[in-house]
Amino acid sequence: MKLHRSAAVVVTSLFAAWLLSNCQEAPAAAVTRDATCANSRTNEVSCPLMIGEQNYRLDSGLTQYLKLTNTSDQSLQIDAVQGAAAGRGREFLEYCIGRNRFETGQSAAGEGEVACTSRNSGVAISSIKLRSSPAGPGLTVQPGDTLYVSFSPMHTEPWFTVSVTASAASRRLETWRQPRVDQVIRCNGQVQQTRWSPWVNQTGRPLSLTGATIYAQGGEPVLDQVDAACLYILNTAGEVRYRMCDSVNVRNPSGLRIAPQTLAQGEAVAGQAANTCRAPAVWGWTAYMFIEN
Repeated sequence: MKLHRSAAVVVTSLFAAWLLSNCQEAPAAAVTRDATCANSRTNEVSCPLMIGEQNYRLDSGLTQYLKLTNTSDQSLQIDAVQGAAAGRGREFLEYCIGRNRFETGQSAAGEGEVACTSRNSGVAISSIKLRSSPAGPGLTVQPGDTLYVSFSPMHTEPWFTVSVTASAASRRLETWRQPRVDQVIRCNGQVQQTRWSPWVNQTGRPLSLTGATIYAQGGEPVLDQVDAACLYILNTAGEVRYRMCDSVNVRNPSGLRIAPQTLAQGEAVAGQAANTCRAPAVWGWTAYMFIEN
């Protein structure tokens, strides 16, 4: 949900500032099981995206990220990404996936941050499923497209691993982020809402909303959910003609699936959450909506 990038450090976490002020940066190093990978820069491990399940190990989590490029002449799809740390059982860990743009939001629909999840102390981190359904398409990576995977383990983690499963694309799937830009909201004891920032279908053809993966960080007392959240479709007049609120407030990296909803040219999709929590906690919520065409 939160990606910070500089020449020497990449951090993905609601607690990024805390991490940077409390961790010693380890020497940059990386090892992968794919001999075709290369360290093109100190904090980047660059590899071709390949069909099947590929496993990678990266050292120095605060300074490493994985860059996968589709160097083939066919469209591929990402079915799942599984991250894990060294497993000492007490570390906070978050990881995020970006498509073509390494940023904390989406400046264009489907370009930028396309999924995130995290674990809290003593809980195994979840796999991110990037398919609209078990038989549906996965996140599309066209020839020349790039996928970024970035982690933020605590400084006690000596390394982390990531498994990426890809296959030939069946049809096109993107994830459109709501809100568009990352928000880390400081709790104040009052009802607070995420930013309202719909995406308009400007493709010239009808699309389908088929579900979403949900990232929820509620602050307290429940860390993996917020009070309320909904997904919306707005008609060309800006009026809500469809809403889905069931389980949209709960962290769900495995994917929340809905009956396909047509998104006509000029219509918009949106998502918004509301939460109440006490200072000094922070909270955030993001929906990565599955858009098929």
